Amino acid sequence: MEDDKTIIKEQIIATVKEIYSTMIFMDVEYTDDSRVSETLATGVSSIIGLGGDVQGVISVHMETDAALKTTENLLGISLEEIDEDVKDAIGELVNMIAGGIKIHFSDNDINTELAIPSTIVGKGYKTGGLSGATTVTVPFCSEGGAFTVELKYVLHAKTD
Repeated sequence: MEDDKTIIKEQIIATVKEIYSTMIFMDVEYTDDSRVSETLATGVSSIIGLGGDVQGVISVHMETDAALKTTENLLGISLEEIDEDVKDAIGELVNMIAGGIKIHFSDNDINTELAIPSTIVGKGYKTGGLSGATTVTVPFCSEGGAFTVELKYVLHAKTD
């Protein structure tokens, strides 16, 4: 299972770097020194559910500054605070990342369906869920700030 986690982690890193370089026009780097903890002091999280042969969620947890800068670069606008544009942009970001993971699962004959993303904004919230799931957490840093991509999943045995 550790090899699977490493492969998925590498897929997440490659997907995030591609999205940021081609659509957000910002350098982003994987870091093993995560500044985004399980409980965010203030920030934005967007979560998308997975179904099919895999049950789980992919989430992006961002510091407020990272969410604002990501949205500004993605949409070409200037922002002062979290608004609907930020919520939509971070929702679209998690959707694109989920698409990259879906391709990885599909390449391994794992049918994966994506739900519609949900975005949470606030101070001092905590995310959780999906007991017994395999968790892959990948922290990043960018010129806008820190963020983490997290995949929690359970693979279902196929029956023919």
